Amino acid sequence: MSESDAPEPESPASSEEAKENALLFGVWDVSEMEYTDPSMSRYIKATPIAHTMGRHASKQFQKSEISIVERLINRLMQTEDNTGHKQKTSKIVKDAFEIVNERNRGEP
Repeated sequence: MSESDAPEPESPASSEEAKENALLFGVWDVSEMEYTDPSMSRYIKATPIAHTMGRHASKQFQKSEISIVERLINRLMQTEDNTGHKQKTSKIVKDAFEIVNERNRGEP
């Protein structure tokens, strides 16, 4: 097979396409998330980033830019059993989302 016959490598997806195709925990699509309270729109971010490494700590209102799921995980890590166990707490939240998904027959 000559170089001219070789298939061209696919170009990486743009950041917008990656955001549209990104899934929370590899299962749920966050682009179709709906909420009814307009006052919370500034604070609810549904990005599928699992761990921001505390990038919000340096500025006062930067916490509002963090995914709502990561904020839930961080809050659950403050209990005595899960202190400092981010992966364990992430699995707990994922399992809870799966249970809600089964009960509601839809997105959690």
